[in-house]
Amino acid sequence: MAETSNDTGGGSKRGRGAYYGANIEKELAIKKVTHLKVEFDKETGKAIQKYGKWFNNSMARYLRSTVPPTTLAWEQVKPADIEVIRKRLSEKFIYPEDNPVINDAMVRQMQKHLTDWCHTMKKHWVDVGGEVDNERAKSKPFVSITSSDWAVLCDFWASDSHQRISKKNKEARAKMTIPGGHGSKSIVAHVYDHMDPSTGQLRSMIDTFEHLHKKKDKWISDAAATKHNEMTERRASQSTAPASSAASCVGDNVDGHFPPDMDIVTDVLGPRSRYKKGFGGLPRLKAIGAKRAASSSTSQMSGQLPPEVDTILQQNQDIMLENQNLKKHATKLESRQRRQDLLLSALLKQVGQLAPGFTVDLPDQDSDEDDDADGGGNDEAASTHL
Repeated sequence: MAETSNDTGGGSKRGRGAYYGANIEKELAIKKVTHLKVEFDKETGKAIQKYGKWFNNSMARYLRSTVPPTTLAWEQVKPADIEVIRKRLSEKFIYPEDNPVINDAMVRQMQKHLTDWCHTMKKHWVDVGGEVDNERAKSKPFVSITSSDWAVLCDFWASDSHQRISKKNKEARAKMTIPGGHGSKSIVAHVYDHMDPSTGQLRSMIDTFEHLHKKKDKWISDAAATKHNEMTERRASQSTAPASSAASCVGDNVDGHFPPDMDIVTDVLGPRSRYKKGFGGLPRLKAIGAKRAASSSTSQMSGQLPPEVDTILQQNQDIMLENQNLKKHATKLESRQRRQDLLLSALLKQVGQLAPGFTVDLPDQDSDEDDDADGGGNDEAASTHL
């Protein structure tokens, strides 16, 4: 049976979840199989071609039916929920479940689906007038969202702290000179959609860039047109060389090459760590068990110093990397704490509206830490009263 979806809000428009769920069941019946085999790009681990598209959309549908709608950050997603999503995917699809590159790409795809879901719900809140009258917006919840969860989300979006963050993000997006034109599909998926079926040759990344940044034969931005001109000029100035093989799927015919002209596109758009602009993100280092490269100065000195000094330098690099990771983790914890505080404030506000006079005395965070340090603790630190 095809499943329903939360992809649309507040209307009778058919969600893409039901459409793709029906397509999957129909394809299984036609092929007379129980599972569909998904192909993946070797370099990025992203699902590609028709079954890859269905795979990603099923992932989004399963995420929205598993993760609570009040989950506003990936750090709040429970590992058990991720396993539920993976298990449900394995009931319909065949994919390398032990491949670290693909697993990393799947987690990042889930993160994107969660972000898209939050954005879709907030857009519905804006469309029903939440920025003007939050209380009125609460009476028009997003499809398949309970009234209580919707009220929490509305209060979160209406809070002053969220509005400040939203304003900064909006200003940052306005500074983008080349907006993405690939839509819900990854750029990698677009590349494989235009693969030559007879030769298996992928289309040039320069031509893919043009395809994604043009609408009705018009460039979506002047900056994109300028960059494309620079790409074509560089390609024309280079001597003709054999095109890279396109067979970079996980499975048969694995070459592991990028599409033609990838180096030109990356050079023109600018380098970025673990990300090829115009193509997509590469697997994170922790997913493939690699370490960040040492600085150029350290690399140049390596081999010219006694082994003991090399060991100390390597230890210093490891300590610096660990410190960077700790700082990033601390920043994530602070961001998560702010979100939790906002959600808690929204919940308490809702409780106050439902039960006037009801209050909650929350424990002081500093005193709790002191109690824990002393080996004590007060099980009745939080009390409620009328």
